[in-house]
Amino acid sequence: MSKFCETVHTPDALADQIEHIYQTEPDAYLVGSLGRAVLYGEAYDDPYKEYELRKQVPLAASIKPRDIDLIGTTAYLEDLQPYPMDTVAFNGTEVAIVKDGDDWWLNSEERGFSERLHPAIMEPVQGMTIFDIPCKTLRAQTHLALYRARPNSMLRKHDKQNIKLLTGALGDVELPADMYEPFEQLQRVRVGTAMMLPALYNKYVPPQVDHVLSGYKTPARNGLIKMHQLFSAKFPKDR
Repeated sequence: MSKFCETVHTPDALADQIEHIYQTEPDAYLVGSLGRAVLYGEAYDDPYKEYELRKQVPLAASIKPRDIDLIGTTAYLEDLQPYPMDTVAFNGTEVAIVKDGDDWWLNSEERGFSERLHPAIMEPVQGMTIFDIPCKTLRAQTHLALYRARPNSMLRKHDKQNIKLLTGALGDVELPADMYEPFEQLQRVRVGTAMMLPALYNKYVPPQVDHVLSGYKTPARNGLIKMHQLFSAKFPKDR
């Protein structure tokens, strides 16, 4: 990971890179702080509000250049420079939002989960991110759903602040909650897996083995999680 350099990581370089992204991936959405900046510019008349609260400069996070977070990419974009690209936060085995033809899907390979998303929640929001750079993102309601799509263990300290800002940016027109039901379903699948662990452990680990493994229960339970995930992946829902 390269360090932030004021002469390299400039607003013009960011604008050029985002333009290149849309030339390569016209269906891509900017998410992360750069996408949220579009919404904060509209809701708070301040696209820099998140960075000000985090006491960060817009183009850098600590000593590193700002990530460009994306959803809906198919090409290999990580080689684009100078800003680092994050195309895997919502395109991994735990959670992925992918486009298949005209449909968007919320998938979790690890949980054997796949549900089609309502088109309305993926409608683009066109606007200006920092430094008046044109981009395309998603409505605040969908950004909030993206937080629910990821495990709580992946939430960072400043994410709670971002959730408050997004809640304030919702506006007067919200989509019906049932359109976001796939995100709630994924959360319930995660909770269900966690609640099944004691029963799975008692079923597959005999008492005499449990006694021997008394100091190793956490790795054993992790193995049972993996077993459940493999079973779910082998018998996924039909898409």
